[in-house]
Amino acid sequence: MIINLAFFRAEYGGLFAKLIKWRTGGEHSHVEMIFPQLSITDQKRRRELQLCFSSYEKEGGVRFKFIHLDPEKWDIVPVEIPDNKLDELLAFSSSLADAKYDWFGIVKFVLPHVPERPDRFFCSEVVIYVLQQVVGLFPELVSYKTAPAELFAEIHKNR
Repeated sequence: MIINLAFFRAEYGGLFAKLIKWRTGGEHSHVEMIFPQLSITDQKRRRELQLCFSSYEKEGGVRFKFIHLDPEKWDIVPVEIPDNKLDELLAFSSSLADAKYDWFGIVKFVLPHVPERPDRFFCSEVVIYVLQQVVGLFPELVSYKTAPAELFAEIHKNR
């Protein structure tokens, strides 16, 4: 079974996205885990909305949200998971919804001695954490030390 990861191209974002791009040296500033089996159509705007899961600073933390993923602004990368893991992936992700955004985790990219807050997540941190815990993917990555651009590079390194 395939789920997708959507990587936002920082050039289309605001100051925060551009700072992440500058600090990480990558093209992407945000990542969403997409459940393509769970999409809806926005009848008013005539576009598809995908059910996404991530942590977003402007929304305060971890959440599910239906998002239109404009192909001009997002790079979509398929990730294979075992067929029997989708329900568990959704359930585990749901258990983390409403966790606060990990501002200290973002600061760790500049000041590495800032203590880890295991109850808070930034985008790539929560996506990697869920995929590690449920599916066993990306065991070599440390979720709270991995930026979206690094996750993107890791996926493409193995292809």
